[in-house]
Amino acid sequence: MRVTLVQPGLVDTGGIPPEHAHDPKLEPGDISRAVLYAVTQPATVDVNEILIRPVGQDAYR
Repeated sequence: MRVTLVQPGLVDTGGIPPEHAHDPKLEPGDISRAVLYAVTQPATVDVNEILIRPVGQDAYR
C-alpha cells in the first residue's frame, strides 16, 4: 500500500473568509493535477508528500 499526504495552501473554493479574499489562491484544478501526478506513478515510485501553495502565499498560513 502507498500513502501520499497532500498539503494544499489556500484553495479558491468559494468559501474563503473575507479577510483572505485578496490572498493568493490555488485553483481546485491545481490540486487535482497534483493528486493525479501522485496516483499515476509506477509501482516502483512512492510519493510521500506533496506540499503545494500558490505563488506568494506565506509559508506559515
